[in-house]
Amino acid sequence: MLSYEAAAAWPPFNVMSMASHSKGCLRAATSPEPLVPLANGTACRLDAASLAGATLLVGVHSTASGRQRRDGIRASWLQWASRATRVCFLVGARELEPAVLAAVEAEAAELGDVLLLRDVADRCVLSLPKTFAWWRLAASMVDMAPSIAHVAKTDDDV
Repeated sequence: MLSYEAAAAWPPFNVMSMASHSKGCLRAATSPEPLVPLANGTACRLDAASLAGATLLVGVHSTASGRQRRDGIRASWLQWASRATRVCFLVGARELEPAVLAAVEAEAAELGDVLLLRDVADRCVLSLPKTFAWWRLAASMVDMAPSIAHVAKTDDDV
């Protein structure tokens, strides 16, 4: 099983040096947990009790303005997810306007399936910083819930 320490050391190169692809999209990590804390999240909370019994963990890359896409996923394939599946919509929180951030936080509190990635900006074309943040976060979730056997990443626009 991949430990959080091993995931935190990935990638073996400096993501910040990847010139135009990640320039300005990811701040230097100040903590190993890339989240803005959520008060009432349930589906994607970072505690062992919330993750107990999960065998599949899916990270869905989304954006702050992607509420319609997230609702479309909730109304379609997410309805058939079992209790052993945890689906987390990943939204970059860095540089969001206060009103937009408040709307996403309200959605997260209401539905519990949105995770705000504090050090990631959604304005970038490539989502490498968000992808790395997801895999580090997923590794920590697997450490908390050894029942998780599979971890996946997808986007809300495919």
